[in-house]
Order: sequence, then C-alpha cells, then structure tokens
Amino acid sequence: MIRIFALLSIALAIATTAHATPIRIKDLVEFDGVRGNDLVGYGLIVGLNGTGDGLRNAPFTEEIMVNVLERLGVVLPPAGKQTYSNGHIWIHALSVGEFRSAEPLINQLAEKYGWSRLVLTTSTVTGQKIAQQYYGNKVEVIGYFPYDIPWAICRVIRRINPQLVVLVESDLWPNFMAALNRRNIPIVWANARISAKSFKGYQRLKVILKSMFNQFDAIGTQTAADAEKLKQLGVSVERIAITGNIKFDQPVAEVEAGWIQSERQKLGWPDAIRVIVAGSTHEGEETQLLTGLQQLRRQHAHLGLIVVPRNPQRADAVVQMGVEAGLKTHLYSMLPGDGSPPDVVVVDQMGLLRDLYALADIAFVGGSLVPFGGHNPIEPAAWGKPLLWGSHMHNFVDMANLFITHGAAHEIADTDGFTQMASSWLSDSEAAKKAGIAARKVVDQNRGSVAKIMEIIARFYDA
Repeated sequence: MIRIFALLSIALAIATTAHATPIRIKDLVEFDGVRGNDLVGYGLIVGLNGTGDGLRNAPFTEEIMVNVLERLGVVLPPAGKQTYSNGHIWIHALSVGEFRSAEPLINQLAEKYGWSRLVLTTSTVTGQKIAQQYYGNKVEVIGYFPYDIPWAICRVIRRINPQLVVLVESDLWPNFMAALNRRNIPIVWANARISAKSFKGYQRLKVILKSMFNQFDAIGTQTAADAEKLKQLGVSVERIAITGNIKFDQPVAEVEAGWIQSERQKLGWPDAIRVIVAGSTHEGEETQLLTGLQQLRRQHAHLGLIVVPRNPQRADAVVQMGVEAGLKTHLYSMLPGDGSPPDVVVVDQMGLLRDLYALADIAFVGGSLVPFGGHNPIEPAAWGKPLLWGSHMHNFVDMANLFITHGAAHEIADTDGFTQMASSWLSDSEAAKKAGIAARKVVDQNRGSVAKIMEIIARFYDA
C-alpha cells in the first residue's frame, strides 16, 4: 500500500509541478479541516506540489523535470571534490528572495570556513538559476532541496553529509527536520519571521508545531515581535535570539566605474532622461505603472521607465502592454541600439535588478499594488533611492514602516497616488535626495545581523 501511495505521489508531482505553487507548513495551517494527525501524511504529499516560481501556466520544460527528479531524490546533487569527517554546512533558501537574503551570510561563512565546506540548495527553478549565477564558480555543490518524502530526504542527507543545516527565512518541513533530528544534525533557523496571518494558523496546530519548532537548535528572529510569537507557540526561550534582519547586511551597493554611463548609452537614454525603476512587478501592476508613466510624461517629458517583472517569462506580455498603451517599449535583451530612446524597457533576464537600481531617480517596489505582499526594499534603499510601494506590503510590514517613519518611502494606493508622489519627487530634486539619503541611512543603521548569526553557527559547527 505504501508503494502504491508513493507511486501516486510521484505521478502527482509530474502532473502538477508546472501548474501549482508550493505548499509549506505555514500554508497548511491556514487550511480549514486539517487535523493534527494528518500532518505527516500531508508532508508526504504537499512537498510534491509544484516548483513555485509563479509558473502556474508554464510548459513542462527540461528545467522543471530536473527540478522534480532531483527533489524526488532520483537524481542526487553533485558530490563535492572534498569530503570532511565533520561534514558540510548546508544552507537552504526557498527561492530568489530568500536566496538574496542569504547572500551576506553565505559570503561570511565562506570567508570563515571556505567555499568547499558549503552546500547550497533552493526549491525553485528561478532560485537555482540565481544560485548558479552567483556561486556556480565558487560552491562545488548547488542543488535542489528534496521533497518532504522520507526516501528523498535520506538519500540527499547521505549525499551531502551535513554537520549543520541552516534554513533561511522559510521552507520548514516536518519530515526533513525529523530526519535531521534523528541523526543529531543541528538545525539553525536564520532570519526567522512569522507574519500575523501565519501566526494565527500556527496557533491552530500549536500542540504539533511546538514539537517541530523545538527541533531547531537555535532560531535567530528578525524582530522582538517574531521572538515573542515563537515563545507563545511553546518554543523554548533558550533556543531564541533576536538577531535582526540579514537583508540589511547586503553587500554595499556599487558598480564598476563608468557602468552607469555605459548602461545609459545601451538604453539610449542621455543624462537628461530621468528614470523610474519598477522592480519585481507582478501581473496587474504593470498596467497601472504604464498609465502612471503616461500621466507623468505630460509634465515630465524626459522620463523613462524600467520594468523588471518578478517572473522574466512575463516580459513579452509586459512589452505588449506597453505597445498597446502607445509607448515605445523594448525588451532589455533586444534594445535596438539605433540611438532612439525608448519610453519603457522591460527586463527579461535574471540577476540585473540590483545594478539597475543605480540608474533610478525613483524606485518602485513591486508586489505591492496587488495583494502579493511586496518585496524586499533594501536593494534600492542601499543605493540611496527614494522609495515607493503600494498598500500590500504585508510580508515586509516592519521594514516598510521603518523606511516610512524615517521619511525614506511613501505608500501609494493606486495609479493616481503613484503619479502624484513620483511627480512631487521629480519636481523637487532636493526632497527626493533627502528621501534617498534617509533610505541609505536606515540600511546602514540596521546592519549587523550576520555577525550575530555567525556567533550562533559557531556553537554548532566545528571546522
């Protein structure tokens, strides 16, 4: 019977992986009708449900097949050239956002212990691409995180042979954690955050989740409020430390000398063209931004917009929106280079957003004009840019409030709000500059989380 169930689970994975988003513990506890003794069964099934990335309507590509087979444990991650009797440090980050958060921690771990001791995993295809792009020539073992199925978990653990596992922000799975616990492998939850919505769900399964959360040897929370929520869920106080948000420890924003001028030439935008960069946008936002651009250009004729969709596969559709709006719109990868400046440039490549923020006069943080929850505003803030976002920043409430309180950002409700606030900053360069300086100051004043997490890791990893 178990074998039949396993085969059905594999079939489910292959059938749904391109058409579903991942379900994690925090999602499970928000469902109605979930009983405590169902949790292990759910762990067997829900881990198979999708690769994430927002690829709900994507074709079943070779990349997705590799994702599925490796996460099932059929294909194992590559073996490192060096093995250590005391094992590796396994760092897991769900997708692009979590991986980018983990970047300063990864760099510090490499500096202290060496690149060859690190193993990196992600759950999504886009996360894997970024990991390979950033660390493919440094880290020997970069692979996919296993589905929460016992045989997949055990095969991958045996291959990686970790002495320590560090989970960054999210992607908590009961079978995986239990397997590590049985092997006496320490687990650290870094940059832990519990939203109000997740907390309500966790409370419904407090009796079960208390045991799972207490399998962490240490938890470094972003805020005191996160620490308090964990205490209310029954996590032992000695396991919890308030370490701050590692996103603030991102590398200092910089580009090579002459890059900005070279990039402007590539875009066809002379210095007179002001630039708004809209990062990590989602479906439903681009139409509002394009309408806003049209309104802004009535007063600010020399204005360009760079749109960076969260999912690059949407880039062609966004270009079509711009064309239909009567705006000269090009893909970043297909700029004509004929000297005629476009109105809108849509970026269709991964890993460019952080540098492109350097061009911005104003930065808009996507996922916030639609009820997605927003994205990390620290990258544009680190460049000292004035920040705008919509009213749906519930995944970054504390951070958003911090920037707003310090005069670095404004929350807008719709296209009219976007147009009004952007026009204000375009008309008053001193006010925009002041907001940008405030944004950079917030970033600088909140650094130091990685050092605290490194102290925790040193307790469990003997190099």
